[in-house]
Amino acid sequence: MNELKVDISDIRGEASAHKSFEVKSDLGSLDIRGQTINLGEVSSSGEVTNADEGIMAQATANGHFDLQCSRCLANFGYDLNIDISEFFSFEDGEAEYVVEDDNIDLAGPVIEAIALNLDIKTLCKNSCKGLCDKCGTNLNLGKCECKTEKIDIRLKKLQDLKSSLESKDREK
Repeated sequence: MNELKVDISDIRGEASAHKSFEVKSDLGSLDIRGQTINLGEVSSSGEVTNADEGIMAQATANGHFDLQCSRCLANFGYDLNIDISEFFSFEDGEAEYVVEDDNIDLAGPVIEAIALNLDIKTLCKNSCKGLCDKCGTNLNLGKCECKTEKIDIRLKKLQDLKSSLESKDREK
């Protein structure tokens, strides 16, 4: 469906007239930063006001969808709750959004707000440990058997020298 249409025919001819609304729709899927997100059903409620040259919409959008954690690659639920304030012009000039057939469609502003409000790196939780660099085990679920050495790259040459001296001592 991909629409969140609000009928404004009853306030179009009357300056400063306003009305409340509540709409819901399946907004389909969205590709953001290489991740396809199935938005599913999103509901929006708020108020529209006739602002002479167009309609001012103040709304809150709510929904729930799954994201993939950037560290451990597990799917996790994300609750959407964003506020939207957008102007819809009666004229088809330079306005980003226009009134069409006495309707405004909030789908565009809602999708835009979702894209702007998602973190660049989505995490299942702030304390996510991610995956093991060597074997790929999800470190949130348990430890792996990989040997991990913490080597300060600035001291790598000293570590190599120490290993070299130790091997020479063993040869003697």
